[in-house]
Amino acid sequence: MRESILVLVAAVALASSGADLTAPYHATWSLARRTTLDLRVTAVTNVIAPVSMQLTNGRADVLVLPILIENRSRQVITDWIGHEWYGGNLPVTQFGASVRRIDVPATSWRTSDAYLVGEDPTFEPTVWQPGQSHLLAIRLNYPGTGQRHMLPLVEAGSEGRYVVKVTLIFRRGTNPAKLRVGTDSEYFESQEIEFTVRKPQHD
Repeated sequence: MRESILVLVAAVALASSGADLTAPYHATWSLARRTTLDLRVTAVTNVIAPVSMQLTNGRADVLVLPILIENRSRQVITDWIGHEWYGGNLPVTQFGASVRRIDVPATSWRTSDAYLVGEDPTFEPTVWQPGQSHLLAIRLNYPGTGQRHMLPLVEAGSEGRYVVKVTLIFRRGTNPAKLRVGTDSEYFESQEIEFTVRKPQHD
């Protein structure tokens, strides 16, 4: 799966050649507190375009924003981040994103849970050791499952300039058994990251 994600990230790069949202917006995240740890988020590329990808329900134009999250603290942190899936309920995730067009008011954010690209039913914790970075490829136009629909963060054909902020809910340490958000959970919200969506490139 990691190899296919890296190939897709490379394809994305090749094809593309205001409001205070600091409180967790998801109802189940309300117990988490703002972290004091030093975490950094950077975009692998700031220009993306939809890439045609074969999914279970057929081919689709998939819009992916690859980012790096770096743990610059001295603490080990653990998070649960779900991949997109095609059936049943929405996958569990402790990762979110807020997106708006750069030319709309700073209060006009589209916010939802965020999922990694690629249909994958497995669900393992992601652990950041001190100084470690992880590549996360966010599916911006994920429509949800057949049973639970979602409003995509960005439509695949919506060209333009955008800003995104990502929210990570995590615990310190490496205890993978603690999936539910609790009073020992923390959240981190990134700075605004600008990116541009271009037309899909088809043969």
